[in-house]
Amino acid sequence: MESTPKSNPSETSITAIVTTYDRPKLARRAIRSVLAQVHTPTEILVVEDGTDSGVEAWLERGKHSTVQYIRHDRNKGLAAARNTGLERASGDYIAYLDDDDQWHRDRLKKQVALLQQLPRDQRDQVGVVYSLHETKYPDGTIVSSEGNCNEGQLRDAIVKQEKLTTPPSSFLFRMTALKNIGGFDEQLSSSIDHDIWMALADAGYHAYYVDEPLVINSKEGHDSMVTDSAPRIKGVLQFAEKWRPVFQKWVGDRRGVEFIDRYVARVLAQLSGEKAGKGEWREAIDVCLRSFKYSVPVGQNVRLQVDRICRGVARRLLSRSIRRRIKAALNLE
Repeated sequence: MESTPKSNPSETSITAIVTTYDRPKLARRAIRSVLAQVHTPTEILVVEDGTDSGVEAWLERGKHSTVQYIRHDRNKGLAAARNTGLERASGDYIAYLDDDDQWHRDRLKKQVALLQQLPRDQRDQVGVVYSLHETKYPDGTIVSSEGNCNEGQLRDAIVKQEKLTTPPSSFLFRMTALKNIGGFDEQLSSSIDHDIWMALADAGYHAYYVDEPLVINSKEGHDSMVTDSAPRIKGVLQFAEKWRPVFQKWVGDRRGVEFIDRYVARVLAQLSGEKAGKGEWREAIDVCLRSFKYSVPVGQNVRLQVDRICRGVARRLLSRSIRRRIKAALNLE
């Protein structure tokens, strides 16, 4: 393993928090990417959510005295794991990393540089700095997320773009902002990143982003921590009910309802596409049908569902084709 990080001379103190649940191989990779940062975090916390996967022993063998290990006595969910890290953190900023993601070496360096370039009055309004990300698929394909992100005052950006930009594992939150809004909502079974975005927006915070991918989300042969559709759908609907009144306050009753219904339709389309991509057609169809219960124009919803399902199937077929070619080239078939 890497050597213990040296202290960081920067005035910007950062607590890096890695959350993990029963995926030791992925967790080790994620932690390595934190230890390799050019801008060394002031402290590193690893929160294991109710499992004993061997991560603690691995850390002890590496003799990383700067890495603090915390384990829940039972599985409490991602929101609770993040809140546990927040409670223990001492940095001015909090950088979260899910165990199936990893950071580029200059992730923190570039985000801190952006912060330091802001005038003092703008920096005082910041709730979060983030970046684009890239997704790596089993066939080796890497797809980078696009720009056009929420920037400036979050409320205005969300209303204007009608979307919530929450790239996984790229958040650099201001500690005081997270505590002012009460941290992550542990009652939600999913959609917690969108929820924290809305909480920051409703509290008047601003967001800025580095316009390049600084985080890698890997889809290489592992399942998401939430693979069952039911809790994901439940979380989306909880989010919708929680924030519908706020959207209505922001943009009016009718537009607020349409806004939240389009949100639900987009998220369900993404979920049905993921299920189709895994060949889980029964769940994909069930999720697809549920999306038509909302006040999104039928034609628009059909196009959305078809687009996401076709993308999922295309990735699955492409991945299989490339694997067969590699095996053939190596005479493994």
